[in-house]
Amino acid sequence: DAVTDNEGNTYTPVNGVITVTLKNGESVTLVDLPDGTDYFVDESAEQMPAGFSLDRTSTNLTGTIQTDATAVATVVNRYLPAPVAVDDDVSLTVTKQISEGNWDDSYVFRFRLDQFTGAAWQQIGTNIEITAANQSVNNAFGEAFSQVVFNKVGTYIFRIQEENDNKVPHLIYDGTPRIFRISVTDNDMDGSLEISSIVA
Repeated sequence: DAVTDNEGNTYTPVNGVITVTLKNGESVTLVDLPDGTDYFVDESAEQMPAGFSLDRTSTNLTGTIQTDATAVATVVNRYLPAPVAVDDDVSLTVTKQISEGNWDDSYVFRFRLDQFTGAAWQQIGTNIEITAANQSVNNAFGEAFSQVVFNKVGTYIFRIQEENDNKVPHLIYDGTPRIFRISVTDNDMDGSLEISSIVA
């Protein structure tokens, strides 16, 4: 039989099933439901905003309504935005300078890129080389860096450092690592992370 809600709307069963559709912030109270009515609560994945899903910690999504008892279903949504890759958003340029001296064709300087993982520095890709013929390298570390992926909001720390092997005699090296930070945010909660700033 058809049932009504607290506002007088009528719901007619189809194949013995009454379907009630609610949006965010809406509620409904069905009155005079028969004792022992089974219920099932579901959320349409197609209509959820990007990044949201029905979490398995939801409780009592199925059950039976008993006389003089309250059936409570708790629906929990999980938000998991899509990761963001460095891709073309960030390009590194490494330049070697020699002060108070001249370049020699035999000079070779090697640099590495590391990411701080929270416990240690981990190298990304392979070393790049800078020579007298190529004293500045654009898009340094290339594909290895462009494929770095960020899976959650936070600040990620990187450094570019010159290797100490095969030093050129009579040159004093600046061993200071160049640190930069990439901030990843999702302020608009549109289902995707974004690189919001790069600070060197």
